[in-house]
Amino acid sequence: SQLPVPVIIGLEEEIDGALSEYWTRRGCVTFSVEGGQHQDPASIDNLEAVLLLTLKAAGLFGKQTMPELTAAYDRLENLRGNIPRIMEVVMRHAITKEDEFRMQPGFRNLDRAHAGQLLARDRRGEIRAAEDGIIIMPLYQGQGSDGFFWGREPSNTRLRMTERVREMKLERMLSFLPGVQKVSGNASRFIVSERAAKLYPKEIFQVFGYRRIRERDGHLVIERQPD
Repeated sequence: SQLPVPVIIGLEEEIDGALSEYWTRRGCVTFSVEGGQHQDPASIDNLEAVLLLTLKAAGLFGKQTMPELTAAYDRLENLRGNIPRIMEVVMRHAITKEDEFRMQPGFRNLDRAHAGQLLARDRRGEIRAAEDGIIIMPLYQGQGSDGFFWGREPSNTRLRMTERVREMKLERMLSFLPGVQKVSGNASRFIVSERAAKLYPKEIFQVFGYRRIRERDGHLVIERQPD
């Protein structure tokens, strides 16, 4: 929260095998930063700015103020432009080679889209936005299993509510919901029965911090990063 960069909540949970997840499960505090194209020299300066501000936030520089810190903050703040400060991923459009997926030209990463707008096409026809939202990581390079991610800008009320739920550890109440069962030996994973999965909106689990939601044999496996 002390970095002036756009924060995307829930993206890591939609991607299997992320390095940050690997280290989180081993007790590290992690987050991933997109610095830019690999061959762009500006990417080096962007990531250097992130490292400086992270070291400052961790207290390694004490209370001293350095010109480099001010320059780093200004650089990242200017790069963000009018992109929302906080976004959350609500859907992953998964694809296979057989889908013949083609993203509609012209979308940039973190681009706004409006309800009904044409996003892409596949062998089944047009793919249009169901509501206003944000396109995240649109696929143009012709390879990969993620067509795009769909995001939105959460309200301050929703963010405060989610934070309060986590502080009060109300996720313990999930096991009392009909059809929701905690996985033995894993405090951060639940199984939702096929019938219950049709009753409970996925947003309910996301409020409790359970953003990794996978469908397996008709039921849902919901999981969050361990505390």
